[in-house]
Amino acid sequence: MEKTATNRSCRRPTHRILARSFMALGAAAAPFLLEIQANAQEWTFEPSVSVREVFTDNALLTSENEESDFITTLTVGWDLVGEGDRLQIDLSALVSYDKYIEFEELDGFRPEFLAVAEFEAIENTLFFDVRGRVFDRNISRSTATPAVDRSIDTNRTLVTDFSGGLRFLQDLNSQVAVNGQLQVATTAFNKPDVGDDTGAPDNEQDVQGRLGIGSSRPDARLQWEASGQFREEFGGGSDFSYQSGQLRVEYQFLRQFAAFLVGGYDEFDAADINEDERSGGFGLFGVRVQPGPRLSFEGSVGYRYGDLSGEASLNYQVGAFTSINAIYTEGVGTQQQEFNRGLNDLGFDEETGALVDALGLPPAVFDDDISLIDRSSKNSRLSVGVIRETPRTGFTANGFYLKRKFDSLGQDETVAGVDASFRYSA
Repeated sequence: MEKTATNRSCRRPTHRILARSFMALGAAAAPFLLEIQANAQEWTFEPSVSVREVFTDNALLTSENEESDFITTLTVGWDLVGEGDRLQIDLSALVSYDKYIEFEELDGFRPEFLAVAEFEAIENTLFFDVRGRVFDRNISRSTATPAVDRSIDTNRTLVTDFSGGLRFLQDLNSQVAVNGQLQVATTAFNKPDVGDDTGAPDNEQDVQGRLGIGSSRPDARLQWEASGQFREEFGGGSDFSYQSGQLRVEYQFLRQFAAFLVGGYDEFDAADINEDERSGGFGLFGVRVQPGPRLSFEGSVGYRYGDLSGEASLNYQVGAFTSINAIYTEGVGTQQQEFNRGLNDLGFDEETGALVDALGLPPAVFDDDISLIDRSSKNSRLSVGVIRETPRTGFTANGFYLKRKFDSLGQDETVAGVDASFRYSA
C-alpha cells in the first residue's frame, strides 16, 4: 500500500508568501542599514552549509500506527554581523530542504530570516534590543511538532515575530548587583488553507520580565543569586501564565572543583499543561570539575516540573582549535523550549536566546520569544560531537539520540542521526 500523509492533495506551499515577506523585510531594512553603517565599525560575513541524516520512528507524528523513515536535510545560510562600540546588528538567513525516503510527499523547504539589533545605551548598565523573525513552521494537525526541525507539508504556517525589550545591570556595592529585563513581543501566524482547521494557534502577544539580585564579583568563591520571573501570553485563545522564583548558590571549594544548589517554585496556568503536575517546588544539586587544563565536566540532578531532571556535559580540548564534547539531558520541557534549540544555527545561545559573543554584553535571561503551543513533554537527549573553530572557519560534526513524549497528546518520537556543518568568516 502506498504511504501517504494526511491531506497531501491539499498542499499549499508558502514559498511565494515567504519570498514576498523577505523582499519586504529587505526593502524596509535597507534605509536602516545605511543609517547604522557609520556606527558599526566592523562587518563580518559568514556563509555556512550543513547536512544532516536522521532516522525517526514516527514520521507522521501519529499517536498510533506509527511509521518510520530516513530524512536527509541540506541547509545553506549566511550571517552578517556589524559590530561597533555600543551597537551590534545581526542579520541571518537559512534555507533547509528535507528529503524523505518513504514519505516523499513530506519533502519541503524551510526558510528562516532573523534580524537583531542590540544597543548599549549606558555603558555596562542599560541595553536595548529589537528583533524580527520570519520563518516557516511545520505543525501536525494534533499541534505536535517534530523532535527535530523537518518539513511536514500537511500544515505549513508562516510565522512573523517582532519583539523589543530592555535589560539593565547595576552594582549596589562592591559585593552585590541587581539585574532585570522586560520584553514585549507580538507573533502573527499566516495559516494555509488546507480545507479544515490546521491546528495552528491564533496571533498572540507575549510579555515577560525578570528581576534578580546577587553577587557581583566573578572571582569570589561564593556566588549567589535570588531571582523571580513571569511570562504572560494572551490573545486568540492562547492564554498562558507562568511565574517562578529561585535561589542559586555556588561555592568554589578548589580551583578544580565547585558545587552548586538551586531551589525554587514554579506556577503554571495554561489549558494544555497539567498545572498540578508541573507546578510546585523544585531543586537540584550540581558540580563542576576541571581536573586538567583540557578536560572539564559539569553535572546536575534534581526534580522539577513534577519529574526527574538532570544534565551532564563533558568537554575535552584536543588542541588550540579542536574540542570533543558529550552532553546528556533528561527532563521536562515546553514546546517553546524545543524551538529554542534552532537558535544556535543563527548565532544565538539556545539556553538564553542571547547573541553569542556579542561584544561582551551580559547574556539575556529569556528564551526565544516564539511560543507556538503551550504543551509540555518528557525529553531525553544524548549528543557527542567534534568542534573545530579557527579565526576564519568553523566545523562541527555530531551524533545524537533524542526521545520525546508529549503529555497531553499521547504521541512520542525517537530520533537518531548525525549532522555536520561548515562556516567561513569573510
